[in-house]
Amino acid sequence: LPGQSVVDQVSVQITKALQAGMDKINIQLKPESMGRVEVQLELAQDGRVTAVVTARTAAMIKLVVFPTRRAETIW
Repeated sequence: LPGQSVVDQVSVQITKALQAGMDKINIQLKPESMGRVEVQLELAQDGRVTAVVTARTAAMIKLVVFPTRRAETIW
């Protein structure tokens, strides 16, 4: 959705992917000029999720990863 922050866009897509049983997703951020991120998901037996985020720039990684210190409660 256009008004969503980068973190919100990524967390929504990760939630949908986990619900669908997917382990890898590519997300086109909005606006499109923000580019794409790839997320590799790993679900541990204890229910914890590890997400490896790949983006074109370090700046995008900072936008996606660093604000998600609260990730345990989002995803």
